[in-house]
Amino acid sequence: MEECAHGASTVLLKAWPMEECAHGASTVLLKAWPMEECAHGASTVLLKAWPMEECAHGASAVLLKAWPMEECAHGGSTVLLKAWPMEERAHGSSTVLLKAWPMEECAHGASTVLLKAWPIEERAHGASTVLLKAWPMEECAHGASTVLLKACPMEECAHGASTVLLKAWPMEECAHGLVQYC
Repeated sequence: MEECAHGASTVLLKAWPMEECAHGASTVLLKAWPMEECAHGASTVLLKAWPMEECAHGASAVLLKAWPMEECAHGGSTVLLKAWPMEERAHGSSTVLLKAWPMEECAHGASTVLLKAWPIEERAHGASTVLLKAWPMEECAHGASTVLLKACPMEECAHGASTVLLKAWPMEECAHGLVQYC
């Protein structure tokens, strides 16, 4: 195996066609291409061996090792998205999405991804803290305010999340237009 990883790899591929590798001899492929190498070149080989559909329901751990989170957030993100369809991420693998897109970055670009992963209904009843971290109060007051409003409907705001609304709209601003919200 050691030798395969550094030269005779083409021989291994011919001996084990991709179709077979994906359903049995996969362990052989992994030994031939250590994860480190896969992430920087032979990645296409790994993808062919584990089609996305399969990765999302089992071999996901393999995909994660091949593309460390840091790299995913700056290039291989499309790979991660295909492996974890939004529906699945929103109900369990959400931690994976958070690691791939640190909050700071989410607030300035990948925010649409975060929104799709946490539908408004779910965010308003638990994951609200996630939304707050992604949109610091300063920014909410000057643009993403509509997002905050959807996450905390007025009824709920009046019985608990009111402090959140107050921070987003300082009194000075409320007195000059957003009175209806306050």
